Amino acid sequence: MKLKITIIASLLFVISTSFAQEIYKQESGDKSFEVDFNPGSFFGSGDASQIGFLNGGVKYRKFTSEDSALRIGFNATYDNDINIIQQENDDLDELELKEKNSYMFISFM
Repeated sequence: MKLKITIIASLLFVISTSFAQEIYKQESGDKSFEVDFNPGSFFGSGDASQIGFLNGGVKYRKFTSEDSALRIGFNATYDNDINIIQQENDDLDELELKEKNSYMFISFM
């Protein structure tokens, strides 16, 4: 019974979304602006970095025809990786040892 309900619900979802989509093709003179941002980089869930900032960019397109466009873009990424090599141990007078690496990538398109 649960399988039938799941199958029927899935079919209704697929059918309803297929009718709701319109096909849109760019024309000459159309413009688009895109902002790319990764909020996960602020919380350490980015690409293998513990602290990430300024991970994203902007893009602008102006279509000169249906098949071609003038494009300009800017991306910037800053990563700060911190790896703890040795934990602090007061009993043995050992300090915490860290390895820090920072990376800054800027690209223009």
